[in-house]
Amino acid sequence: MRVQHGEDLRRFNVPVDANNRLELDIVGFKTKIRSIFNFTYGINFVLKYIDEDGDLVTLTRDEDLHDIMRQQLKFLRINAYIDIISSVSDNGVSDNGASASMMRISPQ
Repeated sequence: MRVQHGEDLRRFNVPVDANNRLELDIVGFKTKIRSIFNFTYGINFVLKYIDEDGDLVTLTRDEDLHDIMRQQLKFLRINAYIDIISSVSDNGVSDNGASASMMRISPQ
């Protein structure tokens, strides 16, 4: 997998099972990305990629990860975007935010 945050591109391996499905669920996948980019737990981020139709797709569920594998994309780059609104809250509690609150920090 290749994940980009700003100008920082990281690569890491994710095991796949016999059915060509990732062995990580979305929570484990985001935990791995949080670790490799050193995102603190107060920072919320969203993952997006460009699918086979050229659409920008947000990864939110396990099914989204499985869909990446089904597409067998020649080039896959997942971009990490910081959710400014939900990362910075008055009470320190984060929420999911909305796509309108995203600040793009990674080139497509």
